[in-house]
Amino acid sequence: MFIGEELGIEAPEEEPSEASIILSKVIPEDILKAILNNINKAKERFIKAINNPSCNTQCEDQEHEIASATICGELERIKRLNNQQLPEDIKELWISFQCE
Repeated sequence: MFIGEELGIEAPEEEPSEASIILSKVIPEDILKAILNNINKAKERFIKAINNPSCNTQCEDQEHEIASATICGELERIKRLNNQQLPEDIKELWISFQCE
């Protein structure tokens, strides 16, 4: 299973990374699916704000903060459940939203 697939991240052409395979074995699938669903909802809300002409810069900044808090929180949850590691296919979210 490609972990980032549910996040709209394009699957790499090579086989899934070892980290992705381990993640799907370590974290129960229903829990992982719920976490990824929360991340997707946060991304979708942020995208809607960006695409909404009535959402000004302050509104977009507020939605970015909400998305960052949700996404970083859920990625941190994945790390806690997976021996402090993120699979390669979702690390870009960690970087993009400047999670710490």
